[in-house]
Amino acid sequence: ALVLGQPVSLIAVGIGGAMILAGLSVGPLKESVIAEKGKKMAAAKENLFTQVKELPESMLTGFLMGLIMGGIQKAINKAYRITDYQEAEKFADKFIKDHDLPQYTQVELTPSGKIIIKWSGNNFDILQRAHPEYIKGLYYNEYAEYMQIELSPSSSQYHLWVQRFDYYECDCSYFWKKGALDSLGFPNGRRYPLPTQNIALPYGLTIPALLPGE
Repeated sequence: ALVLGQPVSLIAVGIGGAMILAGLSVGPLKESVIAEKGKKMAAAKENLFTQVKELPESMLTGFLMGLIMGGIQKAINKAYRITDYQEAEKFADKFIKDHDLPQYTQVELTPSGKIIIKWSGNNFDILQRAHPEYIKGLYYNEYAEYMQIELSPSSSQYHLWVQRFDYYECDCSYFWKKGALDSLGFPNGRRYPLPTQNIALPYGLTIPALLPGE
C-alpha cells in the first residue's frame, strides 16, 4: 500500500487486518474450549500472548515482502516498452476515449517505445473547438497549427506547433510550445501502457508482469 498507494492495495490491507483479528480471536477461544475447567482463562491468555509475540516478526516480514514486490513491479513497469505498432495504435484509441479527445490524425511509435499521437488539419480544428484551453496562452499574432501528445514510461508531454507572425517585419516563424500533460488538465497517474505478460530477464529468468493491486 505504501509503495503503490492504490485503492486495491488498501483494501488488501483491510482484509489482512481482519484476518489477523480473526486469528487472534479464534486461537484463544479454541484453547479455552479444550482446556480443563478452571484453567480456561489462563489457557486463552497464554495462547493470545504466544501469538502476540510472533505478530511483530510476521508483520515485518510481510511488510518487507510488500516493499520488495512493489519495487519489482515499479521497475518492471518503468522498463516496459511497446514495440508493436498495432499495440501502440490500440492504446492510442483507448487514450483518446478515456480523455474525451477527438479522432487523431496519426500515431507514431519510436524505437525507444514512445507513443506519439498527432492532430493536424481538420482533426486539429475539432480538437481546438472541443478543448480551447489547450491553446490558451498564445499571443494575438500566434496561431497553433497542430498538436501532438508524447507518451513514454518516464514522462508524458504535449507539443503544440505554433506559427508567429511579425507584422512589422512581415515575416513569420515557427516554434514548439510544450509542457507536461498535467498543465492541460489531464489527471495524474501513469499514462503509458502496463505490461500484459511476463517480462523476460537475462539468463532465462522471468518476472510476472503484476497489475496494480496484485
